[in-house]
Amino acid sequence: MTDPSAAVDVIHPRRERLPAKRRVETQTIFLVDDTGRSTRLEVSVGFDARHRPREVFAVGPKEGSGLQALVNDTCIAISVALQHGVPALALGGEKGLTLWTM
Repeated sequence: MTDPSAAVDVIHPRRERLPAKRRVETQTIFLVDDTGRSTRLEVSVGFDARHRPREVFAVGPKEGSGLQALVNDTCIAISVALQHGVPALALGGEKGLTLWTM
């Protein structure tokens, strides 16, 4: 049996608020589709006071496109997970968000 005091409270997660001013790093990445066509994205990651990634923003896909909606929704989901304590490496499988966790 596992120790119940070590369990994570998944019913009442706590969101960690970010400071108004925080470090942000931006990198350019390219999404390549199955035809070889690429879409440039500027991805920014904001960090908390302990230098942990806590929010993600991306700019690049054409405004109003399906890809833009998918990228925006993905950034929101990642940011909410990070702010509720999910480790960055747990979000992306083997690779995780390794660009900003080294």
